[in-house]
Amino acid sequence: MAGSYPDAPSRRLAWDVDGTVAWGRILTLSPTELTLTIKQELNDEDGITPGSLGLVQGLGQWAWIFPELRDIVGMYLNYQQSSPSRLVEYSTDSTDGINGTFVTAIADLPGAYNSASLGIGADVYATYRTKVHTFASMLSSIRVLRLTTTYDKSGADDAQPYAIHLYGVISAAQTPDRLLFIDQVTGLEFTKPLDWGDIPRGVTIDHEIKIKNNSSTLTANTNLLDFESLYLTSDTWYTIKETGGSFATTLSIASIAPGVTYPSGANVITIRLIVAATQSLGLQVARLKLSTTSWT
Repeated sequence: MAGSYPDAPSRRLAWDVDGTVAWGRILTLSPTELTLTIKQELNDEDGITPGSLGLVQGLGQWAWIFPELRDIVGMYLNYQQSSPSRLVEYSTDSTDGINGTFVTAIADLPGAYNSASLGIGADVYATYRTKVHTFASMLSSIRVLRLTTTYDKSGADDAQPYAIHLYGVISAAQTPDRLLFIDQVTGLEFTKPLDWGDIPRGVTIDHEIKIKNNSSTLTANTNLLDFESLYLTSDTWYTIKETGGSFATTLSIASIAPGVTYPSGANVITIRLIVAATQSLGLQVARLKLSTTSWT
C-alpha cells in the first residue's frame, strides 16, 4: 500500500503525449482523432468531460493505437452512470482501431461513475486511485486497445467518459530509442509511479534517480527535465538538481551518449518534494517530463 491508497498495478501511461494516436466515434460514424487538449482531459483527474470542449456528445467507442507494442495491466474509467456496458477489447494486428482481429479483455469494465451528490465528473478526483481495475491477465504485446459503450441517443451524455487512465509498459521485445528513468534505490527502471505516500504538511523529502539512454547507436541531445500537473498545483512542490548543483524547477542535460546512464559514477539526480505547511489536505499528482530535442 502506498500510504492510504492501493499501489498502482503498473506505470500510468502518458498516452496523451507519448505518441499514441487516439480516436472516438459514435459506432456508426467514422472516427474523430482526439486533439491534445481532449487527450489531456481524459488522462487527468479534474472530472471535466471532453464533451464540454466541443467533442460530439454520446461517443460510443474509443481506441488507442500505440506507437510501440504495449503490455496493458490495468485501466481506470470514470463514466456517466447511464452507460450500461463497457466492453474492452485489444488487437495485436489492427492498424487503425477498426481493422484486424480483436479479442475481448473484459465484457463490462468496472469503473467509477458520476454521483449526483458530488456533481458531474467530481468523483474522478475521489476515485482515480481506488477504482483502478487490474485485468485478470496482462494484455501482452498489443497494438490497439478499444473501449465500446452502449450508446443511447436519447441521452445527450450517455457514452461520455470523464477520465480514462491506462496502466502498463512498452513490451519487452520493443526497443525504441528512448530515455529511461532509473530508480537509484533499485538501480532499475521504474515499474510503478514514484508514490510518496501519506506526506505530512511542512516536510521536505528527496528521492534520487538517474537517466539511461536506451539507444545503442544514437545520442540524445538537449534534454530538459521539468514538472507538470494535469490537475491542481503539485508541480510547484518539486525541484530538481544534479550532484553539486542547486535545486531549480528544471534541469538541462546537454547530451546522453548511447547506452550511457547519466550522471556517471556516484553522482545522481535528486528530486526534492516540499509540502507547504498551509497546503490543503488531499490527493495530488504531478509527472516528471523529459524532453529531447534531437537524436544523432
